[in-house]
Amino acid sequence: MAPASVLARATAQAELCHIWEATYEASRAQPGSVAKKRPSGEWADYARALGANIQRRRVDLGLSQEQVAYAAGLSRYTFQKFEKGESMPGAPANPSLRNIMAICQVLGLTLDELVPKGWPDLRVGRV
Repeated sequence: MAPASVLARATAQAELCHIWEATYEASRAQPGSVAKKRPSGEWADYARALGANIQRRRVDLGLSQEQVAYAAGLSRYTFQKFEKGESMPGAPANPSLRNIMAICQVLGLTLDELVPKGWPDLRVGRV
C-alpha cells in the first residue's frame, strides 16, 4: 500500500473509534440506555423458570444436555446456561427467540408450552 493510502486508512479508523467512543459514552450517560440496561429482577426469576421448564422436559424425554444442545444448534455450555437461567454468575440468561424456538422443536413443544405463564413487565419506566 502506498503511504498516502495507509495514512488515509489510519485516519478513517481513528475517526470510527472516536465516533464509537462518543456514542458509547453518550449511551452510558442516559438513564435507562441500552448500554447500561441489563435484565434483572423479574427477568431473572423468569429466566430461571424458563430454564427449569427446559430441564424438566429434557429429563422427561430422557435426553442429555448435549443431545438437546447439538440438535438445537447450540453448544453444550450455552444450553447449560439456559437451563440454569444464567448467562454468567449473577446475570440472568437472555436467550434469543431463535434459540428458544430451536429448543422447543427439539423438545417437541410449542413456545406457549415451554415459556412460563405470566410474562414479566419489561417496559422501560413501566408505562
